Amino acid sequence: MNIPRSLEREYRDIQDNYGEWFDEQDEQTQLDVLGPGRLGMWRGLVRKYGPTDAMRKFVGRDGSELTLEQLRNRGYGRTAQ
Repeated sequence: MNIPRSLEREYRDIQDNYGEWFDEQDEQTQLDVLGPGRLGMWRGLVRKYGPTDAMRKFVGRDGSELTLEQLRNRGYGRTAQ
């Protein structure tokens, strides 16, 4: 992703704060954004890592959102061993 230099700091701040902001949203908003499968994972990851690091686990290195299967393969789902 090409972020203009003038916006790099602001972009990092948003990345660092989105998990905190998202965790403060009501349950319906969280459900609308993540869906039921990811919401359960979200809650477990927040308990274990906190909201900022939990949100980072939902995103690939390239900034794309990981699929439910990818998250389970990383051990974040209930069915992952």
